[in-house]
Amino acid sequence: MASVHKSGKKWRVQIRKYDHNITRSFTKKSDATKWAVAEESKLELLRNRPEEVLKSITLADLLKRYLMKVTPTKRGSTIKRETTRINRLLREPLVLTTLDKLTAGKIAQYRDMRMKKIMEGSCRHDLCLISSAIDCARKEWDIPIIINPVSMIKKPRSPKARDRRLSPDEWQALLKAARQSYYPCFTDVLTFAAETAMRRSEITRIMKTDVDIQKGFLHIPETKNGPPRTIPLSPEALNIVKRYMNHDGDTLFPLNYNQLGRAFRAACCDSELVDYRFHDVRHEAISRLTEKGLSPIEVSLISGHRDLRVLMNYSHMRVEEVGRKL
Repeated sequence: MASVHKSGKKWRVQIRKYDHNITRSFTKKSDATKWAVAEESKLELLRNRPEEVLKSITLADLLKRYLMKVTPTKRGSTIKRETTRINRLLREPLVLTTLDKLTAGKIAQYRDMRMKKIMEGSCRHDLCLISSAIDCARKEWDIPIIINPVSMIKKPRSPKARDRRLSPDEWQALLKAARQSYYPCFTDVLTFAAETAMRRSEITRIMKTDVDIQKGFLHIPETKNGPPRTIPLSPEALNIVKRYMNHDGDTLFPLNYNQLGRAFRAACCDSELVDYRFHDVRHEAISRLTEKGLSPIEVSLISGHRDLRVLMNYSHMRVEEVGRKL
């Protein structure tokens, strides 16, 4: 039902019906009442004729609603990345298409156009986000979309899993450059990452209260995949932790997410490392754990992987290490 009430010098109308929330202000109460009746009739018509609903909603409307209602429920840096991606998608001509005309052919044309400008992986992320918004509209917002058009087209291939590992000399060069960092703790943080296989976001959120020095455990309450995990610390990692337990501040390391990223990029530049990312240190750590003889289940306990197939993409044993076991 519509509500009409005085707000200052104007009459404000609010209609909440069939998952719609519409407001508008008028100078005269009679105009407000007339508009409310017309809008409610229009909503009734849309309710009874699904094709009219689809004609009244664009892909941009879905993406904006997804950004407002779904994106904020996600974790950490995912919110920022998804917000940036949706805001860019909202500048694309495709999003002005109404849902009744949003066909698999139009999605395929968009895919082909984007593939000329961006990498396959980025295009795939765009399509997955559009698909998620459409599925959400179908399943949770009562929008009568029969088939998700994104599901009908061929998507770009997933990017090849990275297998970049540093040679021992390259690793030492990186550590040497790290010692010259503006941030005194950076060398220890880098070593800690290689010992624990923790993500950058996880490392910079470690609180001193998360560490059990006596048992040699570290509790990670918030992870990318959701469930918390507790990991054992190697002797090297435990020694690093002990060095930072008494500094001022609640976090273990006096370094935030962005500072750690800047320090790492600077060290890679100074050591002339090409195509190496902080997340590759996680690959390095998992590979080292595998080479030490830990089973996949034991490695996943530390890394937090819930799918052993994904874990295999992170483990890149050196041929020499395998050869020694023959």
